[in-house]
Amino acid sequence: MLLSTFTTTKQNYNDGDDKKIPFKSIFVARTQRKKVFLTSLAILSVIVALNVSTRNKILGTQNIRNSGARVLNGLGSNVHDLSLYQSEQHIQTAIEFPNPLDGFKDVWEPREGENETPVFLHIPKSGGSSFKDIFGRCHRLTMAAEAGILEGHDKDTELETIYIEDNPWHKFVNVDTSKAEGLKRAKEMGLVPSGLADLIVVSHVYDAETLFDSSHKGRLFAVFRHPVDQAISLFYYLQYATWERSYNERFSSMTIQEYARSDLFHDNYLTRVLSNQFNGKVTNDHLEVAKRVVREKVLVGLLSEKEISLNRFEYYFGWKYNTSVEKPRSQEKFREEFLHTGTNVNQKHKSYKPQPGSGPYELMAERNAYDMKLYTFIETIFWEQEKLFTDISDDYRHPSQPELELQVQQYFKFPFPLDGYKDTKDRSEGLIITPVFWHIPGHSFRDIYGRCHRLTVASEAGVRMGHDKDTELETFYLGDNHWHKFVNVDTFNLAGLGRAKEMGLVPSGMAEVIMVGNIFDANILFDSSHKGQIFTVFQHPVDREISKFASLQHNTMTVQEYVQSPYAQNNWLTRFLSNDFINELTVTHQRVARRILREKVLVGLLSEKEETMDRFERFFGWNYRIYPEEQEECREQFLHKLFNNGGLGPGDQDYETIALSNMHDIDLYNYIYGLFMEQGKYLAKVSRNENRFEGATCCMCEDPPTC
Repeated sequence: MLLSTFTTTKQNYNDGDDKKIPFKSIFVARTQRKKVFLTSLAILSVIVALNVSTRNKILGTQNIRNSGARVLNGLGSNVHDLSLYQSEQHIQTAIEFPNPLDGFKDVWEPREGENETPVFLHIPKSGGSSFKDIFGRCHRLTMAAEAGILEGHDKDTELETIYIEDNPWHKFVNVDTSKAEGLKRAKEMGLVPSGLADLIVVSHVYDAETLFDSSHKGRLFAVFRHPVDQAISLFYYLQYATWERSYNERFSSMTIQEYARSDLFHDNYLTRVLSNQFNGKVTNDHLEVAKRVVREKVLVGLLSEKEISLNRFEYYFGWKYNTSVEKPRSQEKFREEFLHTGTNVNQKHKSYKPQPGSGPYELMAERNAYDMKLYTFIETIFWEQEKLFTDISDDYRHPSQPELELQVQQYFKFPFPLDGYKDTKDRSEGLIITPVFWHIPGHSFRDIYGRCHRLTVASEAGVRMGHDKDTELETFYLGDNHWHKFVNVDTFNLAGLGRAKEMGLVPSGMAEVIMVGNIFDANILFDSSHKGQIFTVFQHPVDREISKFASLQHNTMTVQEYVQSPYAQNNWLTRFLSNDFINELTVTHQRVARRILREKVLVGLLSEKEETMDRFERFFGWNYRIYPEEQEECREQFLHKLFNNGGLGPGDQDYETIALSNMHDIDLYNYIYGLFMEQGKYLAKVSRNENRFEGATCCMCEDPPTC
């Protein structure tokens, strides 16, 4: 419009051939031209000013960055500006957001602690499920995600955190943030201000932005995959994923070539999600919007660089292992497992995967033309963002001593993850209770329950002889062991406990006793209707270590060498109960361990084994059912197996060497001894029978035997 004004003015002034124009007319014409020129110049000045203002508005003022905005909380001097923000080329080509996404912080803006929530944009078939499992299972973050409304929680009227049967490893908030209607419900219920979610998982950036306001902001991060690889993986997945909303039965009979040409092909998914263009054609304008969102709002991860990406996410958000939940080495183990084997991996064998240059590959690349350009840009941003992270230490995921103290204090202050177990003094009725024997190696008590009382047991023996392949629960005798039955599950490792939960071990009632090695992991077996009752037998810490030392085959070490070796687990009991196997122990660890024992564990002592066994039998109502005389003989045989400590005792150098390195456990054992005496008074009032002979039966005495 400005150029057409100049052109019209010039034509009017020179109208005609060499015709003479009066001086007055010339003066008037010149005056008018001057006015037009000045007006045009003013307009041009305004436009330039607006351009400068828009540039500053879009990319942030340089003064803000120079005054400290580049320093992210928790990253300190390791954070640097992205040079891409200072590029004149990007300043000139930037365009306005259709929605400014003000609810999300820019990547380079400083952290503000509790008023910010990480928001993971989950892109289908780009490694998102594996990363989610790492966030939940390994870092134990409480998530808001699509799983939050399973098992009827979409009917809840108040926010709460829950465990879902299919996801027993971590907590969810009872909302669904994967859909627009779910996000609306989450906002109405006050998800973000509640602070219940450590992480919000979303599928739509613009809908999710509505969760936030000026007081509560989100920080976006995502894992991206090459568009063609993502399309190929999605196709093979949707051939069998009938539970997905985007499933179509036509997928099952299609070839990859047919899919690439079909109307079911999802073109330019990334560009559409990031520009909010889900209907109609994608244009260069949408691509520019998507680029700007990535550049300003998204901490970028790449599936092709998943280790680096995960390191960055953990470091950026300050996610460290929580030793109040599980020992770090277990968390690290599962992190590696999920990272390298994946979750939700396609089950269908890919008989044909198109390669670059092939017809299907090039067709999918052509139909994803904007995503191909966007992905190239995303890769650039990924390496530009490397400047945010320098000198990341190998142990950054492990909490420092002050952080550890805070974790343990919080663990002591708030309910700990043993809510699946009944308190020892809880006398409420109506609950289904299953005895849970916490097996601490060093004695043979566990054999009495199966071999002598002939109880059906769930333990690690249940998956022998190929029973780990069973798809339904059953009980069986193991080989020549006809003393007692096993349920076909393994309750001594996390994977086995997950399988046992999925197969419905506790509701089935098949196991009369569940034996476990880790009471924290086994907590997932129980719910509000089915509780566990923990009981165990404790041994003096020095005797426990002597027993372990003596059990080492081909041992040539001295006791002093053993104490300093990796075989020794100094203060094992305190560390286990406070879930801290690496840091220096404090009085807070003792408090946590004592609280768990006091509230959740029916304690027995190896030094008081007869009284201990009597208590367990009376409390759980165990009496003889098979052949009382033989069962009593079996019981006596196991109870009177003597522990051999090699003749060591207080005052011996080796004994004192072990004691010196287990002072916390010795203090805890003294507490346990007092608790044993205290529980004796309580149990005398609530026991189910007087002794193991009360109500005894003898099915083997019948002719013929009835058992």
